[in-house]
Amino acid sequence: METRTIQQWRLVISLFVGWAFYYACRKTFTSTMPHLMKHKGYTEKDLGMIASSFSFAYGINKLVCGVVADHVSPKWLFCTGLLFSGILVILFPFCHSSYMCAFLWAIAALFQGSGWPAASKLLKAWVPDRLGIAWSVISSSGNLAATCSPFIIAYITSTVSWDSNYYIIGGASCFLTLILLFELKDKPESIEKVGGESSSSMRLVDILYVRSIWTVSLIYFILYMVKYAITDWGQLYFMQFLEVPEITAATSVGLIQFGGIFGNIIWGYISDKTIKIVPERSKVSRAPALMMSCACLMVCVILFATTLDKSSSQFWIDMVCFSTGIMLDGAVALIGLTAMSCVPDHLASTAHGFTCAFSQVGSFLAGYPFSIIVSSYGWYAAYQTVSFCSLVMLLANFYLTYLSFQTVKFKSN
Repeated sequence: METRTIQQWRLVISLFVGWAFYYACRKTFTSTMPHLMKHKGYTEKDLGMIASSFSFAYGINKLVCGVVADHVSPKWLFCTGLLFSGILVILFPFCHSSYMCAFLWAIAALFQGSGWPAASKLLKAWVPDRLGIAWSVISSSGNLAATCSPFIIAYITSTVSWDSNYYIIGGASCFLTLILLFELKDKPESIEKVGGESSSSMRLVDILYVRSIWTVSLIYFILYMVKYAITDWGQLYFMQFLEVPEITAATSVGLIQFGGIFGNIIWGYISDKTIKIVPERSKVSRAPALMMSCACLMVCVILFATTLDKSSSQFWIDMVCFSTGIMLDGAVALIGLTAMSCVPDHLASTAHGFTCAFSQVGSFLAGYPFSIIVSSYGWYAAYQTVSFCSLVMLLANFYLTYLSFQTVKFKSN
């Protein structure tokens, strides 16, 4: 095996493990929601406030780090974010009020926001010819972490204590950072010598005039609202509305994340195939695949919102959750690639960060505002609202697909 190929594999594996721990850090909160209510006396609104504080800060910093990643070392950006994420996770159980928790979790989000922009920049530098599949593989590591986290956290909680989860996961993240500092490298030596950056004259401000960027931002906004309304509140929804045991609810939510592993790979492969039906001059060539994934996701969300109740069999609940995970995370993986393809290479992380900022507004709405809907109108009405949003998202996808046949790719060397 050639040295370059070995280096590519080492980078992909390092990012795979690193992104899994990024995700594990943020899942400590959502997976311990029931225990925070039991041991600290927090209400659904308190939990929603904490979740929204994370989403708000995460969105702001993802935009900032998207710009920063195009100008600083993505290796150091990735490692710094993981190190301080681990430290803040360790400190989280020491907070004695919901407001203090919200503040600390918002600070953690500022460091969490540096992870994916840095990872996307590293992938684009090291594996440009297989970016789609590499992107999907790294994305699936988050699903793997989210799948395993509820079970690991449930086990640690039952054998040690609920707050031990924060110490163990946070400490492991800090230790992993030291390893990644030696494994990651910003660019292959061949690119460093040549200085292989895009020569396009497109400026940062020009992104604001790209229609496809704004359309992707709208889709991102709704997609993340749908995603976190299901994944973050799913376990509590199953326990309260369907009245299932905690371990059963954790299993069902875990299947959403487990399905996402397959969804990333499947939709990454489909997008590579559908590129061929889009004109070569198009700059949003993955739009048709994104539209198909969002159409399938809408069907799954409607099934999730309308067919699950106390009389539903566990098999049907698990099948709906697994299918939702396939479509949900497939769409999430594709939309990031779509955003980066809308601009030249030297602004790729900036474009991704810009659209991600809108996604975090969506996840913000899936926090405290969603908890208000649940408290005021109940779970059924809350997820009916999510279903309607998925329909609006599909309509935006139709327009993006139309743009994919109309717009011209930016020139870059």
